[in-house]
Amino acid sequence: GLSCIMDVLGVLSSHQLAPETVLALAGLAVALAAVLYVLVDAFSYKSIPAIRVPLKDDEAAEQLSAETYTPGVTPPKDKIPCYDPSTMQFLGYAKAMTPAEVKEIVAQGKKASQVWRSSSFQQRRKLLKILLKYIITHQQDICRVSARDSGKTPLEAVLGEIVVTAEKLNWLIREGEQVLKPCQRGAGVMAFYKTARVEWVPMGVVAAIVPWNWPFHNIINPISAAVMSGNAIVVKVSEHTSWSIDYYSRIVKAALAAAGAPELLVQFVTGYGDAGHALVTGGVDKVVFVGSTEVGKKVMAAASERLTPVTLELGGKDAFIVCEDADLNQVVPIAIKAAFLNCGQNCASGERFIIHQIIYDQFTQRVAEIARGMRQGPTLGAGAMDAGAMCMPGSVEKVQRLIDDAVSKGATVLAGGRQGHVQQQQQQQSANGTNGLAAPSLMRVTR
Repeated sequence: GLSCIMDVLGVLSSHQLAPETVLALAGLAVALAAVLYVLVDAFSYKSIPAIRVPLKDDEAAEQLSAETYTPGVTPPKDKIPCYDPSTMQFLGYAKAMTPAEVKEIVAQGKKASQVWRSSSFQQRRKLLKILLKYIITHQQDICRVSARDSGKTPLEAVLGEIVVTAEKLNWLIREGEQVLKPCQRGAGVMAFYKTARVEWVPMGVVAAIVPWNWPFHNIINPISAAVMSGNAIVVKVSEHTSWSIDYYSRIVKAALAAAGAPELLVQFVTGYGDAGHALVTGGVDKVVFVGSTEVGKKVMAAASERLTPVTLELGGKDAFIVCEDADLNQVVPIAIKAAFLNCGQNCASGERFIIHQIIYDQFTQRVAEIARGMRQGPTLGAGAMDAGAMCMPGSVEKVQRLIDDAVSKGATVLAGGRQGHVQQQQQQQSANGTNGLAAPSLMRVTR
């Protein structure tokens, strides 16, 4: 490390060598250290078991030839219809689990948690390393499946599904044990004759109810934290992105087997609200929910029946504030990303843009120019796109209502404002002629 190099420099200097000789030897030492680091890292990476997860035809294909799904038709209660929001191509049905099935899954998780709670940090790290290695080497497959199920572009999937997931796994692998190890605490003057320490004890079974905007990241995020801390976990995925969990669950299952973990340590639930309620009230030891404030309140109320601890990450109204001295060359690209990444379906998206009046005109002009040129359409097999589709049914109509309301109150549309030409080319893809494509829009609002 750096300290060793400094020690070497000190020794060389003490022998009164010429400065250029010292620098040359120091450079050689740094180079050797770098080579050693690369070799050790490469050997460590190679020693991580590689898993194989065969793809199904519709997961591997860039383009599909499939029938068009028509929203509004009531599906059977035991099935969840799955479709690509950017093309409305029907992908099949996922099982809508019953409350009884969900509670049985929780019971199975209880048994697995009793085994895993005594696992070593080495084994837990091994599991996360196996997942991380697969993610890095199969990015394209993971992103393709995410794009098809949620309507985002593959590039957006790289940013939201791969980069942040890999970083979280990497942090847990490097820092997780240090954070979770027992540590000493002072007992205070009044209890000077005592010692105190903090121990982190696995809770048992964690329930995670996750949304549809990042279907891969949203499952690996709670899974990685739960298993690293010695817990089992049951993840309920959104009914709006239930197709992708078939592939993603096979990845997790293969990783569990390769790490020697209990087969049912990580399980998945597909279903509607009754399945989610059954999961929260089915005997789990911790609940994690990511979603809307409205549903978050219901989750907290259901969990309160057993005083189950709850962590909620709910929606907000994030403000993007641009001050008068801002460098627009930097700010404008960030603002575009904040507004339009994943069609704004992002926990950290900008939802209110507050611009200082001195730079207001310049800012809106530059943003509008970019927004007008954004390419939007089917996210797979139709060429590069800057924006895909909105995943949640009814989202496009909601956005249109907001735009119409703002215009009626004096706002000026500078870009977009209506569903784009791409949507008109879909040839009546649904009963009312709409799909998830909402043109990137910008409005000028002066107060």
